[in-house]
Amino acid sequence: MIDLEPDEIDALSAAVSSLRRDLGPDTQISLFGSRARRDHRPDSDYDILCVIPDGLPRDTDWGAVVDRADAAMGAAVPGAEANVQLVAECRLEDAYYEFAFMPSALRDGIDLVELLDHRAPSLR
Repeated sequence: MIDLEPDEIDALSAAVSSLRRDLGPDTQISLFGSRARRDHRPDSDYDILCVIPDGLPRDTDWGAVVDRADAAMGAAVPGAEANVQLVAECRLEDAYYEFAFMPSALRDGIDLVELLDHRAPSLR
């Protein structure tokens, strides 16, 4: 379990709430990269991986989903930025080999819903 600063909890809670509103409660949302490893700089963004359940409408404006999560994070903590990666569950195996970040994100990613659940009951 990682120890988050209060502003990190606020920023991540805002992003996760936005993503769950848009993508549904069954979406897996993980923190990966330097923030998860705790070797980030103060200006590092928050790398977030969303594994989207199959069956969501294909005509969803995925860019708008990412923009809303980033805006929610920035509104909660000025200057905080989200780097959200969206991957459909049915494409997860292909994405594993296609994107350089994917193996470490899947292996070392931290489940944000589980991590924040006891700290921010509104995520339930």
